[in-house]
Amino acid sequence: MDTNKDLEVQNEEVGTSKTYEKEVKRGATIMQRVIKARSSGIKFEVGWNESGQPVDPNSSMFVSYIGAVVRQNVPITIDNWRDKALKDAKDIIWNDIQTTFVLDEERKSYVLRVAGKIHRGFRSHLSNFYLKDREGNTNAEPPKIYQHYISKDEWSAFVSKRSDPAFVVSD
Repeated sequence: MDTNKDLEVQNEEVGTSKTYEKEVKRGATIMQRVIKARSSGIKFEVGWNESGQPVDPNSSMFVSYIGAVVRQNVPITIDNWRDKALKDAKDIIWNDIQTTFVLDEERKSYVLRVAGKIHRGFRSHLSNFYLKDREGNTNAEPPKIYQHYISKDEWSAFVSKRSDPAFVVSD
């Protein structure tokens, strides 16, 4: 069994050095494989269990793609998923998902319910990891990883809402 020291020596011999100080960060999910397939007219099958939840084949890709479409089409400043102003965005989301996956109309409520949960989770993720820097100062710029989804004006409005004392929950 190799020890960490042996692995470091092996890495150096191959010409690579593995450092644990540098954290590898993932980029934003854009689902290029799915987009290319959709452009070619290919639709992915999604299996469903007795409880109405997606299962293989392609269940993970399906839910991930819903998230990608939501981030592209729903502003982070929207607080209430039931807001009537989201009707057009929800129609875009449903049509995009239907164009990409084989789905019956009865799955629309599931797709939109998951889309709402993903949107709320994305906003929480932004608040928890990007709203303030390590020193506690508010970030004036949107996160670079999401700059193609979030404009500076949208980020500014989001920061204002999240920084409002009425928003902060006390213990």
